[in-house]
Amino acid sequence: MIKKTSLFLFVILLSTILSAQNIVVESFTHLETDLTANLDGTTVYDQNGEKCALIKVRSNPPTKDFIFDLGVLGVVETRYDGPDIWLYVPYGVNKITIKHPQLGVLENYDLGVSLKKATTYMLSLRVGRVQTIIEEQITKQYLQFNITPADAFLEVNGEAWTLQDGSAAELLDYGRYEYRISAKDYHEEVGVINLGSEKKTLNVDLRPAYGWIEVKGSGDLVGAKVYVDNTSVGSIPFKSDKLSSGEHTLRVVQKMYKDYIEKITVSDNQTLTINPVLKPNFANVTFTTLDGAEIWVDRKLHGTTSWTGRVEYGDHEIEVKKASHRSQKKVYTINSESKGITINLPSPLPIYGSLAIDTKPIGSSIYINGELKGETPLLLSKILIGSYEIEVRKDGKLPLKSTLTINESEMFKFQGELSDDPKVHRSETTIENKPLFDENIYKLKEKGTDLVFDVNGVQFTMKYVEGGTFTMGATAEQGSYAESDEKPAHNVTLDSYYIGETEVTQALWRAVMGSNPSNFEESKLPVESVSWNDCLEFIRKLNQITGQTFSLPTEAQWEFAARGGNLSQDYKYAGGNDLYSVAWYAVNSSGQTHPVAQKQPND
Repeated sequence: MIKKTSLFLFVILLSTILSAQNIVVESFTHLETDLTANLDGTTVYDQNGEKCALIKVRSNPPTKDFIFDLGVLGVVETRYDGPDIWLYVPYGVNKITIKHPQLGVLENYDLGVSLKKATTYMLSLRVGRVQTIIEEQITKQYLQFNITPADAFLEVNGEAWTLQDGSAAELLDYGRYEYRISAKDYHEEVGVINLGSEKKTLNVDLRPAYGWIEVKGSGDLVGAKVYVDNTSVGSIPFKSDKLSSGEHTLRVVQKMYKDYIEKITVSDNQTLTINPVLKPNFANVTFTTLDGAEIWVDRKLHGTTSWTGRVEYGDHEIEVKKASHRSQKKVYTINSESKGITINLPSPLPIYGSLAIDTKPIGSSIYINGELKGETPLLLSKILIGSYEIEVRKDGKLPLKSTLTINESEMFKFQGELSDDPKVHRSETTIENKPLFDENIYKLKEKGTDLVFDVNGVQFTMKYVEGGTFTMGATAEQGSYAESDEKPAHNVTLDSYYIGETEVTQALWRAVMGSNPSNFEESKLPVESVSWNDCLEFIRKLNQITGQTFSLPTEAQWEFAARGGNLSQDYKYAGGNDLYSVAWYAVNSSGQTHPVAQKQPND
């Protein structure tokens, strides 16, 4: 205990002695022969580009850790040359304050002269001796950081510090410390701290490197899709999450409107409000058709008989449907010139069968779906296909009732005898003109307005051609190129018919005829090397298989279809004005044919 107490008293006493001593200037002289301040390599310039004066400071005994204060002028540069400290200072300095953490302060020492440019001086100091025990106890201090956000990354002199609730502290030697603080979505902050005898606490709130956008809208804009940098982020009304500061691309997409695209700049910690104005990309159009027919736009039901609404600019498939009718389909182009127009759509085509009612006694009343239609016998040669409730009545007799289904091109016969005697009272139905075929060989499918046939697994399509009137033959302008039998041009009127979608393929010929006479054999190539009589035999067998009435097209039927029928756009060739896009212009030297349906179709 005695030894420890003595040591404690020694330290107190020594500290008292040192604090009593002062920093003493022994001399300050002009070194007339020392050109250090004016030589290349040792000359230093101040902030105004003037050569500095040089004060060489020498202490006795040699001591470090001096701090020199020249007031507002400041020390330009400090160098160390052996025991000397070189201070480069602006010219005109005449006072200096000298500080030392253990030796005290020499305040505003008057140098006696105003220092000159590029001139060297010597400042000799006499100081007390600093013991090691004192230096160890007072040359460390705490450096503390308090940072927001709390999960930031802190690096001091290249070493990572661990934050706890956003704070970190370390006991460090006096000196200069560089720090770097970074965090996601924030601007990085770097700096320098000079740590001395007093604890340093640095409070840092990193600046956000993000902001927000708000996209507003009403009416048709509500629900519009919002994209930022081509990524879907929500719909109007929209308020974003954090969005990095800087430039972004905003896109607003709404059906029936043109896309709204804008380059936007997000600012730090700010909300950018956007009120987009979208340009309409639609026209209000009215479609009308046959009473009771459904109007389908792009395969969605929109109304019956007549419908008015918005239709987006572009091509749209319009189809008209009605029970017991064959649908009509056409593509219409809607543009800015279509606003307010009325488009009269083609009417769906009725599909008929026949119904003959022949019951005894003659003169019985016939009711179809509850409506009186006449008396027996009655032939309805054209009755829409579908199901019907048939009832035949005669006073004093039991009525005959039946539910019949009329199919296309069928003759449905309803026969019987009305009587008050249930044993005599009877009815029967028969169907005529129904195609007879082998189910394994032939199948018929309806496909919109077209018919699809399947013979022995080979399908072919018969395109529906609505009847109409057209000018057939050569016009005056074409006269020099036309054959004599093409003149003169004349009007021809055709009823509706079906025509093969492509040439007869080798696959279909083999399915019907059982053989393939073609020179270049491939299923999708058109059949060739066949005679007129061969073609007639092919049609005879096809009719036998299907129960239909196929034939070769007349010249008028072929020309009308090739021109596009009632849908014709008056192209130069069948399907367009560019020959190469619609037809093979030539064959190779071997006469090799091409697969069907490889070129652009006509209307």
